[in-house]
Amino acid sequence: MTIENLIIFFTVLHTLGAALGALGVTFAEILYLKATRDGRVDAREREYIRTTFFALRWGLTLVLLSGVVLGIIEYQNPNAAQGVLFAPLWFQNTLALIIIATGYALAKNRIPWWLGSSALLTSWWFTLVIDAWRSVPFSYLSLVISFIVLTFIAAGALSYVRLLAEPVKTS
Repeated sequence: MTIENLIIFFTVLHTLGAALGALGVTFAEILYLKATRDGRVDAREREYIRTTFFALRWGLTLVLLSGVVLGIIEYQNPNAAQGVLFAPLWFQNTLALIIIATGYALAKNRIPWWLGSSALLTSWWFTLVIDAWRSVPFSYLSLVISFIVLTFIAAGALSYVRLLAEPVKTS
């Protein structure tokens, strides 16, 4: 197996991990929205939401491990494209840290749900989009600003969807 084939293999694994995470967090949001419509989350609904953690765990594991392996391969191969120098790669590493820190902060109730869920949703989908548009040369600052703006747009959209999903109170 050539170095190029290894790079392609681990790039596909990275994209698969990002897709698992993006779909997992999307389904978690949908299930959470359905579970909280009546104002409480029962044991069955909690188990449904926990099933999405499988995708999130494996998605993050694939993203982190394949990213490390790609970095090692490129470091060891002097003819590699030197993807380590591209801002999107560093921003994906930042997104991985944001995903870990936000998940921890949500579990410990350190940040509000609206901000944490929006940041996670944006982080996972942004990771997938960067994987899909790997060759587009964005600057790190433009990616950070885009992430912040998109997080607040997602927060507004999710708040609106939650508002629409509330049961209508009849007198």
